[in-house]
Amino acid sequence: MGVIYYLKPSKGLINEESNKQVKIDFFKTLSFWGQKSNLLKTHVGLHLLGKRDGFGIINVEHYVEMLKQAVRFSHKIHEVQGKILFVNNPIDSKFDGLIKTLALKIDEPYFLGKWVSGTLTKKVKLDYKAIIVLNPKKSVFLIKETKKIGLPTICLGDSDSDIFDIMYPILCNNSKGDSILFCLILLSNAILEEKLYCFANQHLNLKKHVRKKNTGYS
Repeated sequence: MGVIYYLKPSKGLINEESNKQVKIDFFKTLSFWGQKSNLLKTHVGLHLLGKRDGFGIINVEHYVEMLKQAVRFSHKIHEVQGKILFVNNPIDSKFDGLIKTLALKIDEPYFLGKWVSGTLTKKVKLDYKAIIVLNPKKSVFLIKETKKIGLPTICLGDSDSDIFDIMYPILCNNSKGDSILFCLILLSNAILEEKLYCFANQHLNLKKHVRKKNTGYS
């Protein structure tokens, strides 16, 4: 897996060769750039290597571990017979097509646009077993609702996001399409793999049941 980064050269790096060396050194540190962040106001400090020019530098080892945990959880969602809702806010509407495509690919619901407060808490019966949120900083009301009802949430947060109330945070640069695409593909593939696995098991068990009923042999 490659490192995703946005590298802003310092004033001292004026030639292409110097920039190339910095990128190599940056790769070796297992880090990539996030957004401008205030470490005192968010709960991401333990997952950052530091700051440069106000931008948080995310530790990729922590990012990979967070992603692994979210993928493991995604594998289990279908076991509890529930849906997982993909949510994107109107500010990041440029990613609407990506969200819609991946959600339709794995036959899961999606919501695009402004979230209305109380959408989840006012429901008598909740069909969703988990929610994937593209940007927790811009989905505050949704995060509050999921916390109130104890609904597991996977969030693609950045170095400026507060991840304290999020069950499965993934720190990444959530303003870049390649970073978001990589995370969502892994998550959607995990959900799809589990669905196919369950379908295959049910199909095999059904064939065994029919054969046993018709012949008397298992």
